[in-house]
Amino acid sequence: MKKTNMYLLGLLILLSSCIDIKSIKGKLSAFTQLKGTGPITKKVYPGDFSSVEVSSGIKAEILRSDSEKVVVYAPSDIQEYISVENSAGNLHIHFKTGTNLQISKSNIDVKIYARDFNSISASSSARIKVKDRFKQNKISITTSSSGIIEGDFEAKHMDLNSRSSGAYKGKIQALYVNAKAASSGYIFITGRTKDFNGQVSSSGRIKAEEVHTEIANVAASSSGSISILVSERAVGQASSIGHITFYKKGNPSILQKQKSGGSISIL
Repeated sequence: MKKTNMYLLGLLILLSSCIDIKSIKGKLSAFTQLKGTGPITKKVYPGDFSSVEVSSGIKAEILRSDSEKVVVYAPSDIQEYISVENSAGNLHIHFKTGTNLQISKSNIDVKIYARDFNSISASSSARIKVKDRFKQNKISITTSSSGIIEGDFEAKHMDLNSRSSGAYKGKIQALYVNAKAASSGYIFITGRTKDFNGQVSSSGRIKAEEVHTEIANVAASSSGSISILVSERAVGQASSIGHITFYKKGNPSILQKQKSGGSISIL
């Protein structure tokens, strides 16, 4: 019995040692627990990119620059667990899989210096603030899983997509806008466009009454709500407790299609 107990004790010690060693090397990140007590360090990742994605609750700022790079300021004991991946120009900033942070992420500062990009995404409680106004031919802005993006954009074509409590807020200027909000996603925009297409569902919300559009084609369902300012013509389809509000500028032509408990207001 004593030999058996000694054997089990030795095995447990050996396993614990293996876990500690592999955690330090980053091979067993599921067991890595970090507290962020080290001094703030700086790490620079140079490289060109065309799309930006941030996740894992990280907060980042995007600034215009001719020299593209990512600069990460973080406590020394967690710096190596912040992953800055650049795969064929697709930039993704996140924590390595399995990293267990026991700290507030407020002491982690990520600055993204970009010349231009055509896609930006925030997910898993990440937050991106675009400090400078960017002008593109086409831009895709996506938020999901409580991710937030704030910033102003100008483009010919603009796609906005917020879902699962994600949110985008900013001033836009575009010829064509396609906006979708679902599963409590939220889009709050001001600005101007020529042609606006919007869809909301599952308590998604698009607040765009300060967006002046000439043409609007919008649909709301499943408790989704959308509001837009229109000057020429609009088509609205509301169903399943979905609600649409058209704010008129001048005397636009508005076609209403209501069914199954949907509602449309014209103000």
